Amino acid sequence: MLQSPRPAPPQAGPSQAAFRPVGTAPVGQRQTGPTRPNPALIKRRRQVFFGSSTFIILAVGAATAFAWPGYAIPEPEIVELAITVPQPKPTITPAAREGEQTALVKAIPDVVHQWVQNGVSGNSDWQKEAYAVEAWNVNYLDGATKSGQRVKVIVGQWSSDSEAAQFYRKQKAAVKVAATNVNNVLVGEQIVGEYALFDTGGGLGEIWWRNGTVVVKASGPVAELADFYTAYRL
Repeated sequence: MLQSPRPAPPQAGPSQAAFRPVGTAPVGQRQTGPTRPNPALIKRRRQVFFGSSTFIILAVGAATAFAWPGYAIPEPEIVELAITVPQPKPTITPAAREGEQTALVKAIPDVVHQWVQNGVSGNSDWQKEAYAVEAWNVNYLDGATKSGQRVKVIVGQWSSDSEAAQFYRKQKAAVKVAATNVNNVLVGEQIVGEYALFDTGGGLGEIWWRNGTVVVKASGPVAELADFYTAYRL
């Protein structure tokens, strides 16, 4: 009996020959899994990487410190100092005030730290020559140490800020030495005038200031005038 020939197995085309499930090997070959790197090798690579990165960062920082002014200079530490200087207390009483007193005279302090008011009198020069509405001489004695030192004060008031400012500028310019300190006079945060401190030599000085329509001059020991001005309420 004749047998019909078996059909030949189908030949794999290009797409069939190329396709193989992932992770399988051809028949007759040993299948191997993915190879894991040596842990010691990984550690050495990481050390080399991070060491190189650190070196680059430090090198860039060092170069920037010289190229960028002030980059490598640390900012100064701000330290707030609370200094309390005890003020001497006077042991004498202020001089009595006689007659009717204006609002300006009432505002003149009797005691400023150790300085005690020892007499108030009218000042005609500022009224006649500078057209002040009123002006007063006030003498202060050292009432604590009884050193015999004095602070002499002249207080004047004008009818407007501009007139007082003009007089203040003229008197400040007339002082024969340069001011050692000039700054604004503040009431709260508002600028109401200016002050100027002068060292006239021999341990003496004078300080001028304007507060709105009021101008004040204080003469005496130069080392005391800044504190005297700060404590004066005009």
